[in-house]
Amino acid sequence: IVALIFAIKELAEEGPLPVNINLVIEGEEESNSDGFIETIMHHKSYFNPSDLILISNNYWIGDDTPSLVYGLRGVIYFTVEISGPKANVHSGVEGGAFIEPMTQLLILLSKLIDCNGKVLIPGFYDQVRKLDLHEDRLYNEIDYDVVKYAKNLSVCPLASTPKDLLMKKWRYPSLTINDISTSSDHNPTSIPCSVRGDVSIRFVPDQSAPVLAETFKSYLESEFEKLSSHGNKLTVKCLRSGPWWLGDPHNKFYQAATKAIEQVWKKTPIFIREGGTIPITSKIEESLSAPALLLSLIHISEPTRQA
Repeated sequence: IVALIFAIKELAEEGPLPVNINLVIEGEEESNSDGFIETIMHHKSYFNPSDLILISNNYWIGDDTPSLVYGLRGVIYFTVEISGPKANVHSGVEGGAFIEPMTQLLILLSKLIDCNGKVLIPGFYDQVRKLDLHEDRLYNEIDYDVVKYAKNLSVCPLASTPKDLLMKKWRYPSLTINDISTSSDHNPTSIPCSVRGDVSIRFVPDQSAPVLAETFKSYLESEFEKLSSHGNKLTVKCLRSGPWWLGDPHNKFYQAATKAIEQVWKKTPIFIREGGTIPITSKIEESLSAPALLLSLIHISEPTRQA
């Protein structure tokens, strides 16, 4: 925010601004930005006509590598809950007498993704947009150290080349089991009467959130039926979602941003996508009938917000 304000200040000191600039400060992304688009639409006359929407909520791909972001994945959040006995019971008294909700939850979650990171939901990848030559060239221009990435995170990547790894992180969908919680408050002698898994899907062009949500729910219900419920109950809920976004890195605004970065940083920025989600991006584009440009102002080594 401060960087943008001072940039406008310096431009204004050089003379009259050639364009109108409206600042919108929005701090509720982590709570789904409820009411934001409605507020924009209520005051639409303040913004119209708009030529460009500039968003600065992204990272350089490296501390010395300026970047311009042209794509984001979408996100869907689910809860998968299995309930059984009417109350928590003691494992020393009741253990072995019935099928516990936790056992079934772990079996169900194991049906979602394999040990190589492949999502097992039927048809999950069917609507993913094919890689074209223009995007393929953009990946070829990115210098990314896979070994350094693996060392920094202490992980074994599922891809050995920079191109393949970045595509997994940015342009292909993924499924994450984020958390498991129980009704027993982590009591080591208790059999919880209900257990819940939190699952998220990062989805990409041209996947549909409603279709994915319905497919996810139907698949788990089908797999649960195969287990024979043993009196337990499955509840799958879609909590919320945010859309993917894809801009045009070849339009005049991205080209102008490229020239500006070259002038200041003496380096040509690289065009990248990101695996995270900024739900308002596509929504505000649609609301104001103007393209968005994601201008990264943060180095990758700076702390990441949980989004």
